Amino acid sequence: MKVPGNFVHLVMVNNQMERDRGRELADDDELMVMPPVGAG
Repeated sequence: MKVPGNFVHLVMVNNQMERDRGRELADDDELMVMPPVGAG
């Protein structure tokens, strides 16, 4: 999945923070991508 880096704050695979954004996913991996959020 090609998502610009400025749209992604946190990537998790199988409930673990993933720092390697080039990692290949297995068929049973669960992916969560969180956008940056601001308030104020």
